[in-house]
Amino acid sequence: MKSLKLLALAILIGGTSIFASEIKDPDPVTPIPLLRAQIIELLPDAFFGDIDESIVKVYFTYGSEGEIVVLKVDTTNKLVKQYIRRYLNQRKVDQPGEIGKLYYLPLKIKPEA
Repeated sequence: MKSLKLLALAILIGGTSIFASEIKDPDPVTPIPLLRAQIIELLPDAFFGDIDESIVKVYFTYGSEGEIVVLKVDTTNKLVKQYIRRYLNQRKVDQPGEIGKLYYLPLKIKPEA
């Protein structure tokens, strides 16, 4: 009986570790300069308070109708996250990239001078 419990515990731990492993996404692609310029135009100037200059990493793809779908905004500043999602998510650009392909866009956030 003790060995049966030990076997069940081993199966349980082994099974959960399989599902808990991280799924690797394909390497994201940086959009071409023309596309990057169109995306930057969608972001109006904003004031985020007293922040240091930083690089925010935005991961996105394109939906079936060519709209931007923001997947992840890599920053700890909640205001910056909300701002980027608000102005980029579900917006269309003139020449979208490939549907379903993962894109990466680094954005430099500067403190107001």
